[in-house]
Amino acid sequence: MKNKSILSFLTLVLSAMLLSTSCEDMLTPDLDRYATEKKFGGDSVYSALGVLRSIQNIAERTVLLGECRGDLVTDGTYTTDSIGNIINFGEMENGSSELLNVADYYHVVNSCNFYLANVDTTVTQNGIKIMEREWAQVQAMRAWAYIQLVRLYGEVPFVTTPVMSTDEAASLQKSAPRVNASNLIDMLLEAGLSEAYDLQHVVGMPDYGTFTNGEGSYSSQGNLFPVQIVMADAYLMKNDYENAARYYYDFFKYNAKSNPSDYNMFQSADGNRMITDGVETKLVSSGNLRYSLNNNGVSIGQIISAASGARTSADGRVLDVLQQVTGFKMERGSLSAHEQSQQVYPSQQYISLNKAQTYNSFKQDGDVLKREQYQGGDGRLYGWAPGVTFRNGDKSNIISKFAMPNMTIYEGIEMRYGSFTKNYQISLSRMTLVLLRFAEAVNRLGFPELAFGILKDGLYVENMPTLGQTSLVKDASKTVRVMDTEADTLIRVDTLYAVMVGKLVNDGLSAKVDFTVDSTKLVYGDKYLGDTIWVTPPTDDYEGTTLEDIPADVQESWYDVEYILDPRAMTGGMYYLSMDEMKEMQNYPFLDFKSDAKWSRSEVVEDYMPGFGVHSRGCGDVGGICDTVYTYARQVAEKVAEDYARNNSLSYEEQLEYAQTLYSGDTLLVDDKQAIINAVENLIVDECALEGAFEGHRFTDLIRVAEHKNQAGDNGTDWLAWKIGRRNKSVTDPAAEVDATLQAKMLDKTNWYIKLPE
Repeated sequence: MKNKSILSFLTLVLSAMLLSTSCEDMLTPDLDRYATEKKFGGDSVYSALGVLRSIQNIAERTVLLGECRGDLVTDGTYTTDSIGNIINFGEMENGSSELLNVADYYHVVNSCNFYLANVDTTVTQNGIKIMEREWAQVQAMRAWAYIQLVRLYGEVPFVTTPVMSTDEAASLQKSAPRVNASNLIDMLLEAGLSEAYDLQHVVGMPDYGTFTNGEGSYSSQGNLFPVQIVMADAYLMKNDYENAARYYYDFFKYNAKSNPSDYNMFQSADGNRMITDGVETKLVSSGNLRYSLNNNGVSIGQIISAASGARTSADGRVLDVLQQVTGFKMERGSLSAHEQSQQVYPSQQYISLNKAQTYNSFKQDGDVLKREQYQGGDGRLYGWAPGVTFRNGDKSNIISKFAMPNMTIYEGIEMRYGSFTKNYQISLSRMTLVLLRFAEAVNRLGFPELAFGILKDGLYVENMPTLGQTSLVKDASKTVRVMDTEADTLIRVDTLYAVMVGKLVNDGLSAKVDFTVDSTKLVYGDKYLGDTIWVTPPTDDYEGTTLEDIPADVQESWYDVEYILDPRAMTGGMYYLSMDEMKEMQNYPFLDFKSDAKWSRSEVVEDYMPGFGVHSRGCGDVGGICDTVYTYARQVAEKVAEDYARNNSLSYEEQLEYAQTLYSGDTLLVDDKQAIINAVENLIVDECALEGAFEGHRFTDLIRVAEHKNQAGDNGTDWLAWKIGRRNKSVTDPAAEVDATLQAKMLDKTNWYIKLPE
């Protein structure tokens, strides 16, 4: 049946149905202290959990609608007409398939509206207004639902009162104000989200204990939505980069259990590894996407918000559509890859993007740090979309984010069809993807070097140079530089003393650190730093160095004003973070990473080159200066060249040749700030593909970034059309090669959104 009205199913009856729960449902905790549905206005926990049940109903389609239209998936032999129609941007009339029913999104909205209109937030227990934190959470749920509506449909009616009848729904469909990316956050704040933010800061989020789903237990808070994230997401859609960055930072500081970069370090491999050509590659696993508890009942893993499915219908709602359409089938209680179930396939663009990456592994050999460079690409490919050999002998890459590979050591690249177990969580928001959105906002705010640092090195104060004024203190036996951070004149100084020493020598697959004396380097004990201009004695018994040990030309350079004011830090960390950006960062409190211990980790200095940046989750040791591939100058130059190739129809070889003219070593020769921001943004888009593929964000991410570019005058519409048109092309194909039909559809912005019913 096709729905004729956008709100036709949002009646009082449906809202009331949410109040009734079964003792067998996974979303029904054992909370006898709460009142029954008859006391809804005063004690309404069952209604709030009812909203979560309605979110379960749209979780899988949200993933499919957001992913199928992007550049990371494609159709194939067994794709059904309904899925193929979405992938290829066919006619998508509301109600033509189970995936196209906007009323289900408004079901969530109306459930929230009904709750907010009836709950009594003045109810007090032991002097505490016990419903306030739940009221704030339902505001966040409604905001999340509207964000999905705007992402998918573009512009929709904004309704904040309960719909009591179909006649009222029809009237509101015509009279309600419309919201889109440009005004959604303002309307949400006016409707109560601002107060919800204030309340959550004071009272926190609700906690309904643990839920069980027949497979295990997990914290109920893993199904909830932090207010800061929905606010930041809505601001980012509006191209309000300052407020987006502010509220992402607010979440990291006040809600996240630890520094968001910790999740990149500790969850990059998940115990899986593959040995190819003698090089051990650590692999990311979709096990990262499970919401679980440790022995102390503390939530662990990537997930911030999830829709959680049950093992069987007796345990709650079973969510298995995503497994079925990505190529899996339950057989005698076991999950297996099944070629005839595969309707959504990883695209050639996605696979080739992964394989174009360089995986780095470094080993210490005496005084030489040697890089073993594996050419097999990003290790996330084998966690997110491994190659599988099916029963009939066919081979294909298969999307496994909802069906975890259960092997710990890979015998080559292909897996067998039976090497999977089910993942019961559908991630709606997770830490690393929120960190990438923070990078997106920070970059557009004017900090491309810091944004790249999130990808390469991670947000740790130990990774960042500091600002201060140095003075040279000399006596007969030693020379020490002292930093005064309170000085009026600020210069950039490197804080990573004695981490990286000597000169970098690149001999193909290896990068060696040569500790041979180099008279252009500053002496530190018996080792040499980079061109850093300041060192702090790390211990009280540090004796310093005698002047006789320091070459005269080095001493003379200390008095060179130009050198002092523009040092080049070469000792690891964010050596590419310029003094200009650091000085500008001081104008934004949410770019302050020094006032809270959360942003500090001593291992950054003690254990050189750990995997802290997002890119390290798939490519190993990319931090610091030793990696000569994933460097700021080179990566930005290559993305500038990619845009140039797209606009000038270059071959891939010509594109690479042009890129090499844009940088020299660690020096970027591009000085157009807007071109640099655009290039870093494209790097973030690539990282979102490598990290977040198949989770339902891709196409809506491309729309949002295209609008960033449009606002900046970079013709984001052409860029998005090119991205989708390249879906079935390799990244090494000439830039002009596209699917002309798909590209033409995307040049018409009306095709970016699903049409609402008349």
